[in-house]
Amino acid sequence: IARNKFIEAGCPIILQCEISDPTAQVSWLKDGVELQQDSGLDIQSEGTMRKMIIQSAEVKHSGVYSCEAVDDRIAFKVDVA
Repeated sequence: IARNKFIEAGCPIILQCEISDPTAQVSWLKDGVELQQDSGLDIQSEGTMRKMIIQSAEVKHSGVYSCEAVDDRIAFKVDVA
C-alpha cells in the first residue's frame, strides 16, 4: 500500500522508512529504478530508520518511490505540483 505525498515544487521531498534489521542494505527506487545519491539526492541511515531527501522538488520527481530491504518494502506515491 503506497503512502501518498503531495509536494509543492521547490520544497524538499523527505521520505522515511523504518526497517526491521538495522544492518540491512536498503535500496531506494523510483518507478522501479534504483536511485543513486547525487548533488540533489541525499540518502541517510540511522539505526533502523532510512531517509531519502530530494532538496528541491520538480514535477519530474513525481512517481512511486520505494524503500526496499530483504524483509521490508515500503512504497510512497509522490505528486509534485
